[in-house]
Formats: sequence, structure tokens, C-alpha cells
Amino acid sequence: MKIINYKILFSDDCTPEYKNSIIEYWKLQNNLFVNKPSDLATELDLEAHQLSKIVAELSTLEFEILCEMCKKINTISVKSQASFNNIKSKIKKEHPYICDTCAFDIRQAELLAIEKEKLKKIEKQKSAIENKSWKSLKYFEQKVLHNILHTKNIKMLLKLYKDTPNSIIWNAIYKIRDVDLIELHQFSEGSSVYKITHHNDLKGSFAIEEPAKPKATYDVQTNELKFRLTKNEFPKDIDSPIYSGILNFPNEITLQANIDYIFGGWRRSNNELYLTITPIDQLYKAPQQKLISKQPQHIQESIQKFLKQLNKKI
Repeated sequence: MKIINYKILFSDDCTPEYKNSIIEYWKLQNNLFVNKPSDLATELDLEAHQLSKIVAELSTLEFEILCEMCKKINTISVKSQASFNNIKSKIKKEHPYICDTCAFDIRQAELLAIEKEKLKKIEKQKSAIENKSWKSLKYFEQKVLHNILHTKNIKMLLKLYKDTPNSIIWNAIYKIRDVDLIELHQFSEGSSVYKITHHNDLKGSFAIEEPAKPKATYDVQTNELKFRLTKNEFPKDIDSPIYSGILNFPNEITLQANIDYIFGGWRRSNNELYLTITPIDQLYKAPQQKLISKQPQHIQESIQKFLKQLNKKI
């Protein structure tokens, strides 16, 4: 803080008895007070607080500071050394003095930016609701979203999943946030989330998309088995299976010994896997084999062509 000019203003009631002491009270050197109030009070046979009261009633220290933003000189008045030191403590070298008018303008600009960001988030959430963004979520993540909408706070939400690792729950929460359905509130960047909010229309619009039940089909003519391996939506720990579900075969299926089968797996939506097991004689009689890559080139090409055509029908 650079004081451009300062002066002491005395009231009309100030007597010569106190004037010299008041001058000593306000005496500055390099923005530091030269004298302590307690020392000056002792000389006048007063308590420090009594002297401070007299100084405040009979005088004012007026000084000027240059605003680093608008470059205007601002006049500031204080009634005590403590008030002066409080102003000085707020003005550090890396944070030059800014006048009240400029500080107000900065704050208004910050509030406007916050309001614009808030409106932007609301528009994103409205768009997410209109587009039913929850359909892109896994069933487990949709269940978490349902519970977010029906619990009062994070503590109650996490209590519902006390037997599930926190990392799994928070991964689901972050995924829901990433599709603009909720907003996570933190006191500062990197700190814990203390509140989850959402658009008012979400609760009335959202409905859990029940996962399709895994089906298996059996083709009597081709002896082909095909079904989806569905993701395990309720993993408890790292030992939980990646895929799980219940299969119900409408026909009796027998996988015969010493028969070669072609198997293939294709990734599908929601990280599911579509698996087929087909007897190789569905193409034609082929030599015994274990890996496609071990077969002659023309057989490899035929199998690959068959698998590609099969993929198009899935």
C-alpha cells in the first residue's frame, strides 16, 4: 500500500493538552506507527482504551491511495491505529488496492458470470431430460439416479449402498453428472461433494429402463446357440463376475463331444457381449481344428466371411 498523502484532522473540541499526544499517536514511518497507544497513555496517566477513545472523538487520520484498477486517487478516513492496520492487512503486494467502486464492479461481473453459468447448466439439464439421457446409463446407474431423486441428502444415499464399495457408487454418480442429469456441489475444487441437485422436472420425467432379459435361441436346422452375456449391474467387489444373468433355453440343447464348434463374441451396447457357438459342419466338413488361424487360408477366409455375415443378422 502506497500512501500518497496523509493528514490529521482535529475536531474543534481538541485541546492543546491532547493535540501533541494525538499527533504522536498518528505518527507513521514506512506505513508503521512509531508509537504504541499504551506508551502514550501512560504518559497521560490513562489506560490505552481511554486514550483510543479520546483520539477517536477528537481526531481523524485521512490518507489517499491510488486504485490500481481505475487509477483514481481515493481518500480514506480512520479513527484508530487498528482500523488503519486492518486496511493495510487487506492490501498485499500481490493484491494491489482496489477502490470500493471497482470492487463492486468486479463482484457484479462475477455474479453475472455465475448466473450465466447457472442458466447454461439449467438448459443442459432441460435438454438432457427432453432427450432422456438416462437411457444411456446402465441399469445400476439408473437405480442410483432413482435413489438420488428419492433421498434427502448424500449421507442417506450412501447408506443405501453401505455394502457396495464407495468407488462403484461414486463412479455411477459421476456418470450421471456427465450426462447432465445432476449437479455436484463442492465448497472448493477438489473438496468433497456436499450436495447433489437436479432440475425440478427430472423426478416426474425419469423412469428406470428395465434391462432386457438375456435370451438364448436354438436353431434346430443349424444347431446354433447364441445369446447375450449381460453385464453384472450389482458388483460387490473385484471378485464379482463381469457378466452374470439367468438363461432359459426353450429347446433342449446338446453340445456333442469331439465336434468342432466355431465361437464368436461381439461387443454390444452397455458393454454387453453377444456370443455364438456354431458347429463347424454348418459350413462344410472341415479338418479337425482348434484355432481358426491354424487352418488353411481358404478355410480361414470362409469362416471369417461367415462370422461377418452372422454379425449383420444379429
